[in-house]
Amino acid sequence: MFLSFSLSLSLSLCRQCVPGKFSPVSQNESISGASQCTNCAGGKYMASSAGSSCLACLPAKFSPAGSTVCFACSPGSYSLGLQETCSLCAPGLFNPFNLSTHCWNCSAGTFTEQGASVCLNCSAGSYSAAIAEVCLDCAPGLFQPLEGKTTCSECDTGTFSEGGASFCRDCRPGNYSWGPLDAGRGADHCDMCRQGTYSYLNGTSNCTRCPLGSFGPVQMMSSCQVCVAGYYSPGLGLSICASCTPGQFSLSNFSSCLDCAPGSFAPFSNAITCPPCAAGYFANTV
Repeated sequence: MFLSFSLSLSLSLCRQCVPGKFSPVSQNESISGASQCTNCAGGKYMASSAGSSCLACLPAKFSPAGSTVCFACSPGSYSLGLQETCSLCAPGLFNPFNLSTHCWNCSAGTFTEQGASVCLNCSAGSYSAAIAEVCLDCAPGLFQPLEGKTTCSECDTGTFSEGGASFCRDCRPGNYSWGPLDAGRGADHCDMCRQGTYSYLNGTSNCTRCPLGSFGPVQMMSSCQVCVAGYYSPGLGLSICASCTPGQFSLSNFSSCLDCAPGSFAPFSNAITCPPCAAGYFANTV
């Protein structure tokens, strides 16, 4: 008896749909005939009770299903209207405002990931064109010392850089670089001075030939070695010293050997002096 009374009471009147729900009107009729209320779909809302249809959220706003109000899109997102959620700004785009219907392009020298409210400067050693998702490292032979730049600069002669450099490094003594090579690119490494040459300063663009009386036996020398006594170096850029022949001598750093003076002699190669002839002997040039 009680159950029958309760059911009879609940069907004795129609109740209002609460905000966020609606009861649609039947086709060609002014009545609904609904047995329950339906949530407003995403992108729509109903603020009042007893609604027969939901209202569309305007651009720059969104609403989940069953909403009583529309919400503003936050920075880094946007909406074209009738959206359940706001769309995130794509990589390379940004939006710093609430209630936006679109995102803006990041300028060259900056980048963003998805959903950004600001564009970030490219770090030193990198660069970007407009609408960039990531910044690109400067190529080997190039550098960029500042943030937020759109290009990299070539390394000068006597310097080099590897990829992503914020500065170019000097070639060390015994090495060199020619500098800009092709297509606006500097050196990505330093070359060793070859035998018979040297460089004694940092940042050298070429190597110098060893002077007379000296030699360079190996690569990558920062100074040349002096020919020791008994040897000589007659030209520039030599890698070995020559031996003085019998009848000649030399001191260190000589570019040629000297003939022994009359009355003296040097019976072997590499002599550093000519001793005088003993009593009963003589020597003279031919």
